[in-house]
Amino acid sequence: MDDKLSLPSVGVVIPVRNGAHLIVETIESIRWQTYHGPVSVVVVDDGSTDGVAELLSTKWPDVRVISIPPSGLAVARNVGAAELNTKWLCFLDCDDLWHPEHLRLLVNHSFAIPEARVLSSATIRFSTRPLTNTLTAPPLNVPGPVRAVSVPPRVIADPTSIRSLEVEFLTDAPWILEHRHFLLGNPVSCGAQLIDRLRFHAAGGFPVALPTAEDYGFWLALSLLGPVHVTPDATFFVRVAAS
Repeated sequence: MDDKLSLPSVGVVIPVRNGAHLIVETIESIRWQTYHGPVSVVVVDDGSTDGVAELLSTKWPDVRVISIPPSGLAVARNVGAAELNTKWLCFLDCDDLWHPEHLRLLVNHSFAIPEARVLSSATIRFSTRPLTNTLTAPPLNVPGPVRAVSVPPRVIADPTSIRSLEVEFLTDAPWILEHRHFLLGNPVSCGAQLIDRLRFHAAGGFPVALPTAEDYGFWLALSLLGPVHVTPDATFFVRVAAS
């Protein structure tokens, strides 16, 4: 599995609007991945006015940047996905990060679970500033350990330190989320997943008609086509606002 030609291709879509102050850390977290297969990155500039497209073109000429008028997350993600012809798709917001083992572990799980078309790592929420409220949303009634579906955020003052962290395991083994579990609420974080590109398009992409919660609408549709296999590895770091 170390032969690049034998490993599946992965495409990463990053929507951004005025995120020049954050996206460098996000892309660096893709660059430090230990996965040896081909990885393509498409950034969709959703009407930014902070020069993020110019910043990316200067810093990483190999990162494809597509500029569109302000259209929202659903449109931006769908535009990026349409530009990719990879085996797997990932959607990473411009303020979130991956542990260096994120892609390698997810792809390894896909080999171990060949029927899986959607895999999701576990998630760690973090803030760079102290938190006065460390609670997440109430625990959801879904399979798997409570610790894996409702983890209090932690302070990580320097996000680049994630690169040297040991992988944390929130449970002992993968578990499965079916459509009925998503009816109780959204138990996954967009950015943690590895999605078969054909399955993504079969689900219709992110619903552009929803003014909010477009990711939840997508997961409701996607889960109708098959389960989500959640892995025990907490390799997705989602940034939360200090409160």
